[in-house]
Amino acid sequence: MYIPAHVLPIGLALHRQLKTVVTIHDIGYMKFPEAHPLGQRIYLHLSTWLSASFATHISVISHATKRNLIEYYKVPENHISVAYPGFMPPLAIPIVFQLEALSRLGLVAKNYAVYIGTLQPRKNLARLIKAWTTIVAAFPDNPPKLVIVGKPGWGVENYAVLAQKLGLESHVIFTGFVSEELKSALLRNAGCLAYPSLHEGFGFPIVEAQSVGTPVLCSNTSSMPEVAGDSAVLVNPEDTSAIANGLVRIFRDPSLSRHLSEIGLQNSTRFTWSSCAATLLELLSGHN
Repeated sequence: MYIPAHVLPIGLALHRQLKTVVTIHDIGYMKFPEAHPLGQRIYLHLSTWLSASFATHISVISHATKRNLIEYYKVPENHISVAYPGFMPPLAIPIVFQLEALSRLGLVAKNYAVYIGTLQPRKNLARLIKAWTTIVAAFPDNPPKLVIVGKPGWGVENYAVLAQKLGLESHVIFTGFVSEELKSALLRNAGCLAYPSLHEGFGFPIVEAQSVGTPVLCSNTSSMPEVAGDSAVLVNPEDTSAIANGLVRIFRDPSLSRHLSEIGLQNSTRFTWSSCAATLLELLSGHN
């Protein structure tokens, strides 16, 4: 039996004659516990321990998660297989819609960075916003804007208030949750994707951006170097200066931007649902 989420039902765990394969996406709550609510950490730890202890085999979406399972849950290496997921490319939408969407938000194509994801501590948005003070200073005549796309998650920090305290209220735009059409318009026209997350099991926005030729800045930790390869600017997510300097490089150097666009587009082709399905089918055939 295949469980696509990380939770192996207790009844199946106790049914020792039934073979089970469980997919575990990440265990970032172990790497950065302060970035998760206590209740969520307890639930994730117990459910992951159950799967790690009783599943016949475990599928993971990155080698980074595989290493974490071995480190924290002592799962034998030969009990874990990596099946990279596919992704849904941003919608193909008319240019006129893209331009109208940018105009409504006061944006100019290629003169902004976009972040996409839930607004929560694990995504490292406080450092990203603080880094934007360097961006504004580096481009005094026409500073790029930062567009933060996503709905609020948990956490006490109000990122809009932080931007205001730093004098960035005219430079940082919060869109909230957006339609797939607007998400596509923002990704396709961004100067780069800014994604300095503290921890990711995979990092879907990275390949979504690359699939439409948008340069990427992301973290050099967890799965992100594995997913982005050499096709992104990788930075230490705990170093605000490193985030800022990486972004300045992308906006200041058109040749670097073009290079990242080209190799990122090629990199994104590595991740398809057909390839994922083939890997899982082979895995399940061996544990039936």
